[in-house]
This record gives sequence, C-alpha cells and structure tokens, in this order.
Amino acid sequence: MLTPVSLRRRGPKPRSITELTEKVDASVRALRQTGIPFTIQDVADHSGISRASLYRIEGLRERIGTHGDQPSSRPVSSRELNLLRRVLDSVREERSTAVKENRRLQIELNRAVRRIDELMLDGTEKLQAAKSAEQKAETAVSDRDGVFAEGFQAGLRAASQKGRGMAPAAGSEDLNVAAARLPRAAMLKARRTLALAIHPDLFHDNPAAQVLAGEIFKLLNQLATPGQGPSDKRY
Repeated sequence: MLTPVSLRRRGPKPRSITELTEKVDASVRALRQTGIPFTIQDVADHSGISRASLYRIEGLRERIGTHGDQPSSRPVSSRELNLLRRVLDSVREERSTAVKENRRLQIELNRAVRRIDELMLDGTEKLQAAKSAEQKAETAVSDRDGVFAEGFQAGLRAASQKGRGMAPAAGSEDLNVAAARLPRAAMLKARRTLALAIHPDLFHDNPAAQVLAGEIFKLLNQLATPGQGPSDKRY
C-alpha cells in the first residue's frame, strides 16, 4: 500500500517562541525610541515577523501592548520624521547665522550712533564759534560806526568853522591845536583808527558821503604830517 504524499510544503523549521519574543521586544524598544506612535504593521516590518503571526502566536500581541494600536491621528511617518529633523537642523543653522548677523549689525549701529554724536558735537561747537564771530563782527561794525559818527561830526565842525573863518565853538578846540598837543605816534595811531571808519573807500555806494569823507581824511593826513597842518598852509 502506497503512503499518500503529504500536501504540507517543506521549509525551514519554525523559530522558537523565545526567539520570536526577543525579536518583538527589540522591535518595540527601537520603535519607542523614535518618539512617534507605531502600529502592529510597523512591528512586523521591523522584526521580520508577519502580522498574522503576531496575532496568531500566543503572547506576542500582548508584548506589544497598546503601543501597537493604530493612532487616531498619526502625526508623521519615519520618513517624514527624518525630513522634519533635517528641516529643523536647517532652521537652527539659519537662526545661528541670523544671530551672528544681528550682532554684527548692532556693532555697526553703535559705531554709527557714536559718529553721529561726534558730528553733532562738532557742529554745535562750530555753530557757537560762528555765532561768537558774528557777535564780534557786529561789535566791530558798531564801534566803527560810533567812531565814524564822532569823527564825521568833528570834521564837519572843523570844516564849517574854517570855511566861515569862525573861531572854534565854546568848549571845543581847534583840530590843529589838538593835534599839536598829541605825540606823533599817538596821532598816527589815531589816524589809523579813524581811517577804519571814515576812509572814502568805505562809502563807494554813497557819493555824497564819499566826498565828505575824502575831505575829512585829507584834513587828518595834514594834521598827521609835521608842518602840513591847516594853519601852516600858505595861501
């Protein structure tokens, strides 16, 4: 009698329950380290044990526990997690670069602020110096106008008295007498001082004043020149 041929397919011997348990435990530990939820299929793929075997072999499904349950909203897969990690590294690098650039710009800003302060201080000092010079110029013009007014009035009086053959007014002296009493150095200095106020060139825009100033300046030159005073001229 012939023995019927077995229909069972030949293959490798089944692995022991201990080996299967170790593989499942190792896969669960590795998947937990990823920090994301995982399913029974993830354990099967990682361990090399079929999903059906995990359910069929007693004790294997229990070792996976609730970690193998399908999450209601699985955030990312392993591939997406790696992509997010690369994006995170890129963002961190960009942030570090931005911090360095911000520090550099802050240094340049501080330098610019200090330079602006220096320029403002320098401008303030120059403005004060310009105002001081302007005040001095105004004072010099005022002094010159005062000297001119006094000299002009004295010259008019002298010219008027000379033209009319009149004696000097009471309380005044003849210019020739007054000049004769002054030392020559003092007379020359006085002429230079009066020239700043009554020189004819100062009145180029006023012909009448220029003529009168010319006559007064001639009189001053005569008084300052020995032997050339008005009373010394021969007619």
